[in-house]
Amino acid sequence: MHIFEHLDDVRGRIASSVVTIGNFDGVHRGHRALLGTTCDLARQQDATSCALTFWPHPRSVLEGGAPPLICTLAQKKAWIAETGIDALCIQPFDRDFAALEPETFLELIIDAFSARHLVLGHDFRFGRGGAGTFELAATFAARHGVDVTRIDEIRLGDEVVSSTSIREALLAGNVQRAWELLGRPWQVWGTHTAGAGRGRTLGYPTINLATDNELIVPDGVYGGRMILADGSRHVAAISVGTNPTFGNEPRHIEAFLFDCEDPDTQGELRLEFFTYVRAQVVFEDAARLIQQIEADTSIIRAQAEEQDWLSR
Repeated sequence: MHIFEHLDDVRGRIASSVVTIGNFDGVHRGHRALLGTTCDLARQQDATSCALTFWPHPRSVLEGGAPPLICTLAQKKAWIAETGIDALCIQPFDRDFAALEPETFLELIIDAFSARHLVLGHDFRFGRGGAGTFELAATFAARHGVDVTRIDEIRLGDEVVSSTSIREALLAGNVQRAWELLGRPWQVWGTHTAGAGRGRTLGYPTINLATDNELIVPDGVYGGRMILADGSRHVAAISVGTNPTFGNEPRHIEAFLFDCEDPDTQGELRLEFFTYVRAQVVFEDAARLIQQIEADTSIIRAQAEEQDWLSR
């Protein structure tokens, strides 16, 4: 996947394209419907499949702040690439760009990408004040000889798949529901950082993770999987919190890897959250904490074996 850092960089580089547009926070099932349709249409039309996204998140510019993002920019790039998109443009979003009239916004995109087809969500809004709608886009595109395909909402049961619904699930600690809505386990990416070393003295050495992810689930114990830089996968007991039994420490994420005595922690580490186990608790002493860790790891191991976490 080729990555462009500005619409100006795209102009003149693509002969014809099918383009989809969105923030793509989390690159969830709904986003992948847009991206997948874009790839399919591009193959049929012998065109380049393209996606346009924005950075920073428009709400951070327009409202002075955005909700915590489900994924980092690096994750967004990687997950969009996995869909087969040929080219991704990450357009800097500022007040000047936000002030574009809807028609100017569309004209800019059609011209830059040499677009012959747009793939848009049913609730797509764009241009100054969000005045642009799917209907306006379809009418404008038709006048310029550009086709438009509408992608309707994706539902799981009675719930619409959206970044908002996923964010709400994660902020409630419901990582299982987030997994269902995303279509993949929610992940935190980062690198190994030094911790207090207390886990080793308790018999459960952990890997402390330094991460750029904005959204972190509530304090507690979770079961999941860590993917090391070499691609190996390991069932993990994950702790998010401040270790209150030993006095409050800065909030952090650490993971104990099952059946892995000396993991190589160099490079990028990816931590996937599969299930919620329990809330953070203050214990009377280290002995009582060790008993609880034994119980937690037994629960996680049983679920991992039953659901075959390593091969999912």
